[in-house]
Amino acid sequence: MIDIHSHIIAGIDDGSKDIEMTINMLKKAEKSGTTDIIATPHFMRGRFEVEYNEVLKKVEELKEISRANNIDINIYAGQEVYYSKNILEYYNDKMIGTINNTKYMLIELPMLEFNIDEVINTIYELQIRGITPIIAHPERYKPFIKKPSMINSLIKEGMLFQLNAGSLTGSFGKEVKKTATKYLENNIYSFIGSDAHRDRGRDTDIKEALGILERNQRKAFINNGRLMLENEDVNFRGTLVKEKKFLGIF
Repeated sequence: MIDIHSHIIAGIDDGSKDIEMTINMLKKAEKSGTTDIIATPHFMRGRFEVEYNEVLKKVEELKEISRANNIDINIYAGQEVYYSKNILEYYNDKMIGTINNTKYMLIELPMLEFNIDEVINTIYELQIRGITPIIAHPERYKPFIKKPSMINSLIKEGMLFQLNAGSLTGSFGKEVKKTATKYLENNIYSFIGSDAHRDRGRDTDIKEALGILERNQRKAFINNGRLMLENEDVNFRGTLVKEKKFLGIF
């Protein structure tokens, strides 16, 4: 499997605390069947500000550590870019970059609230410059939990989506699991990620989630991951989420 979302670089964000933890995370990923993993540390101005070029250097160091510890896993550089109205400025200033220097960028939206029209208009400025946005774990955002069909606006704009393995197994609660299941039924997701932050609990072991997925879903995640890493087109193959209708007395 290809894990496109992880926080395995030590001491760079709220993920791995040290090299020992990173090594344990990589070993657990390999054991769980992950062949390729993308290091996607947070980029969030005012909190996590390690820029893309530094991430590239850290990943090269991580590859050396992996080889030295006989861990058979391919590691790539990326970022989990926190949405901001200034995201284009950050991109132009080379603070943020893409996954494996492709056209794909992993973007996190605010958990509690956001203006969907503003998000679309801001990210559009990246899209017209050749960036394909991958929205990280949409099932975790309160607006989408409250109204799952809101994601349709992003689908129509050509955005792609990444499922958190832990969302499917209930690690983030019942409502998140319910939303993830709904989106999975609509084939919303093109990718899966562990979103691992440590070597225990919220870790890189995605076996349980993979066991829930249908065989064709697992195959699609692998194929899409390969296409992404090779900078080929990943086509959205899902369906729009239907509005939930309520019957009332008028």
